[in-house]
Amino acid sequence: MTIHVRQQIRDALVTRLTGLVTTGSQVFKSSTFNFDDADLPCLLIANEEDNSQSASIGYPRLQKRDFLVSIRAIVKISTGTDDALDNICKEVEIAISNDPSLGGIAKDLLLVNTRFELNGDMESQVGVATMLWQSQYYIKETAPDLAL
Repeated sequence: MTIHVRQQIRDALVTRLTGLVTTGSQVFKSSTFNFDDADLPCLLIANEEDNSQSASIGYPRLQKRDFLVSIRAIVKISTGTDDALDNICKEVEIAISNDPSLGGIAKDLLLVNTRFELNGDMESQVGVATMLWQSQYYIKETAPDLAL
């Protein structure tokens, strides 16, 4: 494959999360997205950080990567905003737990944090649940497009 393993992980998450009951096909790879009410509820999948450490001696080095990826659930604010966000989070957690290696790209994918906020700066007010997922994967430093 010719794309970075991080992108492969995001692509696999889009595939895995497309078709959930609540968000359907509204799954996007982006840290920001200009959307309107017709796009809600939706999921946004984005890079947060990627930490590496050497897992071998000699060159090229084997690297263990700890990639933090965010999955943001976004809903229009209503009287049931918290319930709607919790339901989307439940659907995402179940979908990922069915294969936390994402078909072998990652060694593991673990939910480490969920934050909730209301945002009124957009066209319509929205509720957001940001789920942070820790993904572990290995690469050779000369081949960041090949998961080991």
